[in-house]
Amino acid sequence: LEKEQLKMFISYAKKVEKLPWQEIYHHKGLNYEKIDNISVPDYLDSSIPIYSMRVDKKFRILGYRNESEFYIVWFDNNHEIC
Repeated sequence: LEKEQLKMFISYAKKVEKLPWQEIYHHKGLNYEKIDNISVPDYLDSSIPIYSMRVDKKFRILGYRNESEFYIVWFDNNHEIC
């Protein structure tokens, strides 16, 4: 990530870490959504659902949830993956 993207990600992470999952699901600004038809890296089970969250207008993170943890798989800093 470039310097400005890193700053945005840190700000996003500070906001999200305080929210319960129910709020993340419904938060309009985060736009938490399942991404269908995406190839996952070989080290992940292909049955694991991948989700996207908005960091800013173009910057997204993609990953998966395991209980209360969200594991980041990709930084989609130009909104190109989804």
